[in-house]
Amino acid sequence: MLKGDPRQMIRIELPGVVAANDFRGVSLLELDEEINDWLAVLGYTGGGVRVTGVELDKPARRAGLRPRDVITHVNDVPVMSTQHLRSRISSMRPGEMAHVKVWRFEPERDKGRELTFHVRLDRFDEMARTGVIPKDLQMASLQRLGLARVATNTLALAAEYGVRYGPGVLVEEIVTGSTLDGLMKPGSVIIAVMDRMVTDIDDFFSLLEQYDVRRDVGGVRVTFMSPEGRRVDTHLRLQ
Repeated sequence: MLKGDPRQMIRIELPGVVAANDFRGVSLLELDEEINDWLAVLGYTGGGVRVTGVELDKPARRAGLRPRDVITHVNDVPVMSTQHLRSRISSMRPGEMAHVKVWRFEPERDKGRELTFHVRLDRFDEMARTGVIPKDLQMASLQRLGLARVATNTLALAAEYGVRYGPGVLVEEIVTGSTLDGLMKPGSVIIAVMDRMVTDIDDFFSLLEQYDVRRDVGGVRVTFMSPEGRRVDTHLRLQ
């Protein structure tokens, strides 16, 4: 049960995680049940992620974001989690403007309101320049290759998708409209990168790091087993 006046408690600096993306310098926190209860008392009942800290002289701070803001949308797309926010930001290029909508409680007015800030991204996109997937953005970067969700294949996961179990990385979701859409289905299992065997997700990222994923150099050839049991070669390229 919550104790005290949320209007006071909301001022407490909660622990956060530093986003490893173009919002570097912004600390974020997932909304849990307790924070949602606080926010509901203050007048907010939507989704998003909470800003717990903004470093000086960073794009977000210069644009006007503050600690305790709740980021609700980026470029009019609802933000559901810190990972979702990272994915949205990491898919943009340096110099682009991110239109960030937040909900902010204003003690002097004793109520909250929606605000929109325009954050110009200034971190250079190493992935677009070099074709190398950044170590701190591995999972989010996969979306730029057309893979929305993947995991190490296990007996339980193979059974869930009704496919034969074997070492590799099972594809759970494809990015709609990507070059993989319609080619690689959920339940496909990636078994090799450039003819080198893949056993799990760590193996997969370790191999991808060694190749150039840019479209203009052809991307990286991968081999996967379709849910029907066919062996197929395709390429992962920046979308």
